[in-house]
Amino acid sequence: MDDSRYAIYFAPEDDSDLARFGESWLQRPEAGEGPRHYGFHATLKAPFRLADGSSPEDLVAALDSVTRRVAAFVGPCLRLDELDGFLALRPAAPSRALDDLAERCLRSFDCFRAPLSAAELERRQRAALDPRQMKLLASWGYPYVLDCYRFHITLTDRLNASMRTATRVLLAPLTAPLEREPLAVRSICLFVQPGPGEPFALRQRFPLSA
Repeated sequence: MDDSRYAIYFAPEDDSDLARFGESWLQRPEAGEGPRHYGFHATLKAPFRLADGSSPEDLVAALDSVTRRVAAFVGPCLRLDELDGFLALRPAAPSRALDDLAERCLRSFDCFRAPLSAAELERRQRAALDPRQMKLLASWGYPYVLDCYRFHITLTDRLNASMRTATRVLLAPLTAPLEREPLAVRSICLFVQPGPGEPFALRQRFPLSA
């Protein structure tokens, strides 16, 4: 049985200031285990196992086909923000383009997603989900999609209030230069987790080339 999980992420290009910040930040203990495990990214389609009859090659081919029909774009600047007890980089203004990209990834690649296992479903249901999020979880295998989607790059594990304040003071001067740069979205990425407990790693980057 293949225990690999796949995820479709926005991850900045290696030559960008955002990528250099992410690489440096994830080496610091304040980043926590979660961000290091999942990588420096914003989720477009949450991690999933492949459905029966689907292969990694099929998924790669579909990503290549979809991204050839999507144009690169510039989104809002990012800002340091708090989100459900985490610190994250979030768009400074609403972005229809970012939301549309996430919805396109959700709908285009959900056919490759295996249903959640009973254990995965139970773990998700233990979170404080509202009725709408429960419905999205049942339909899409993840509760934070469509109208509940929030583009963000997670920077820390969940922290208590005092730790969030202290870490925010540490992060603020590091993220300040990024808050002046509009977000360039030129590609999306396929990440893979080879097995349970292993970190996610970049498998392939797909330029948005329409």
